Amino acid sequence: MTECKIRIILMVADDMACNPRNPRPATVFNNANNQINVYGDDVEVDYRGYEVTVENFIRVLTGRLPPSTPRSKRLLSDEHSNVLVYMTGHGGDGFLKFQDAEEISNVELADAFEQMWQKRRYHEVFFMIDTCQAESMFQKFYSPNILAVASSKVGEDSLSHHVDPSIGVYVIDRYTYYALEFLETVTPGSKKTMGQFLEVCPKYQCISTVAKRTDLFRRDVNKVLLTDFFGSVRNQQEASFLSKCLFHRSIPALSSTQDSSADSCQTVTLIPGDGVGPELMHSVKDVFQAAGVPVKFEEIYLSETNPSMSANLDTAVKSFKKNGVGLKGIISTPSQLKGGILQTLNMKIRTEIDLFANVVVIKSLPGFKTRHKNLDFVIIREQTEGEYSALEHETVPGVVESLKIITRKNSKRIAKFAFDYAMKHNRSKVTAVHKANIMKLGDGLFIKCCEEVAQFYPKIKFDTMIIDNCCMQLVSNPHQFDVMVMPNLYGNIVDNLAAGLVGGAGVVPGESYSSDVAVFEQGARHAFAEAIGKNIANPTATLLSACNMLKHIHLDYHAKLIEDSVHRVIKTQKVKTRDMGGYAYTSDFTHAVIDNLQH
Repeated sequence: MTECKIRIILMVADDMACNPRNPRPATVFNNANNQINVYGDDVEVDYRGYEVTVENFIRVLTGRLPPSTPRSKRLLSDEHSNVLVYMTGHGGDGFLKFQDAEEISNVELADAFEQMWQKRRYHEVFFMIDTCQAESMFQKFYSPNILAVASSKVGEDSLSHHVDPSIGVYVIDRYTYYALEFLETVTPGSKKTMGQFLEVCPKYQCISTVAKRTDLFRRDVNKVLLTDFFGSVRNQQEASFLSKCLFHRSIPALSSTQDSSADSCQTVTLIPGDGVGPELMHSVKDVFQAAGVPVKFEEIYLSETNPSMSANLDTAVKSFKKNGVGLKGIISTPSQLKGGILQTLNMKIRTEIDLFANVVVIKSLPGFKTRHKNLDFVIIREQTEGEYSALEHETVPGVVESLKIITRKNSKRIAKFAFDYAMKHNRSKVTAVHKANIMKLGDGLFIKCCEEVAQFYPKIKFDTMIIDNCCMQLVSNPHQFDVMVMPNLYGNIVDNLAAGLVGGAGVVPGESYSSDVAVFEQGARHAFAEAIGKNIANPTATLLSACNMLKHIHLDYHAKLIEDSVHRVIKTQKVKTRDMGGYAYTSDFTHAVIDNLQH
């Protein structure tokens, strides 16, 4: 290895090399015709034998390794890294075995890649897998910039190429054999593309059908050089060609093209907001400090009602994009038009960061009595267009036209987000809410896009409901809903209506997503300005939003610690703010949560 930024992590199970049937102990050859000992002096094995576990594999990907782990066992990738992940072994529909002792599921693998993306541990990923029903291992992927190829489709076996007669076992699978054969023709200056590589091993050679997935990958694979992932380093760094030792059964292999050091503390953008927002954020900070949460806040004050004290919007946007995650209070919007600018500060933030998806989980809180019990459904709202496009004008005095914008691109995007959310969270139904009976073109396009996307998710039930009927059904029979997806304005109304079903604006968390940034805030957007300085606001929604943020950045232990404490305080009914039927202050509730952290 040179001082270039290529890093290879090799995990070898030692099952063949140490097998007593092996007549050449501590050696494994990848090809009977061109024998290269993949246990030779030129190959450095980073994890072997008992170290090759699902836990260690995921820890290497996500960077969550003990501080004592040497650099040689760390991937050390960052947002500039192209990462190649190659896996092979015994597998089936939705799983791959590690040493026949444990399995990694396709959901675990997908979530590991999402952790990498949120922690900025890759720029692009190329995922290769050679096993039976290999396609199933990338079907759950949902993170951007991932290109994937598999040796077999769901329902197909991945077949071996040739046998080593001295030990009586097959030594290499067909797809890996032909992939390696193709790679042996590639030089560091090669102009061959990833598109060409994806065509390796047609069915007459592989017997199985090679599957690929390109929908998450932003670039045209026919214009992406093979050397972006094999045998070169991006940005004109020195090259070191990947060794053929990667192609050995039961070897998950990782390589990255950039070195970096892992951060021990996650930086989060904090926008306190207007009204009681700053007070509620103080509650979050106090609880985080008591729980020992390894997060530092980059605090930026933004306000449309108090512009003299507000930071520049660009400052906040750059912070969100740099950190990838934020915690935000409610920013109040003046009801009067000022200066001829129609677009609000909230709308500008969503547009600049492209926060297209808003998610509000409506879930009953244990011990908090409401009319309906055991509610658990999700509202997903498209929030970059619709009536919130700020396209209004007065054509003649007394006549105002307000434009509602619905596009195919954004409608399909939010529909796919809703179905992907349902798949990831084991939800069974998606309901699209609309007014297509009146707005036949605008809402009609939205429903058509949802129907088109639904065809790709046969396991998820899909139905539609008109918005006015939806509101009535929410009040009378909310248990019928699971995941709901809708355009902007309907989502705003339904969010607040549904929040009232489980206790109001003070108890419902929310979150918004772009492809790169996640922002967590209250689910029902109400700044509660009349309560400023009175110490009476309920911090539950903000604390639960902060817990969801911790889960998003994979601080699951701290998230559960705080979330369980909040639920204990509510369930015991001893400390209740006024909206919960009590007389406790914000600070009382916060201290109760801190006291319950130890339980």
